[in-house]
Amino acid sequence: MKKSDIHPNSPLALAFKQANEQRKKSSAEHPVGCVICFDYMSYAASNFSPSQDFKISAEHAAMAAMHSQTGKVSVNSAVVVGYDSHDQFRECVNNISSFAGEEAHVYFFNEDQELLNQFVINDQMHLV
Repeated sequence: MKKSDIHPNSPLALAFKQANEQRKKSSAEHPVGCVICFDYMSYAASNFSPSQDFKISAEHAAMAAMHSQTGKVSVNSAVVVGYDSHDQFRECVNNISSFAGEEAHVYFFNEDQELLNQFVINDQMHLV
């Protein structure tokens, strides 16, 4: 999926913009932004390192933001900007899957809004 395939006012495009803004705010060596969506609400955050030995992923930070506002964590979809390897995609999906319903989607984009990968979380958690 290319940038031109995504309507600029679609929820996916808006979530990308939010995640990319978070990525730009990150002070991490490899900045990542994430938006978690549930019940028409979105929760955004970036990865960060409070210390040299301790790193918080963007997806964990976004789920923490959701929890601080709602008291729960549940995921319908997620948009992530900044990861670029299969291992990073898998780790992120594993982090999100505990809180995601079946058929939740996780979209991975680069900063140019090109879709790099997409996962559907279900019993087998497979690539689309």
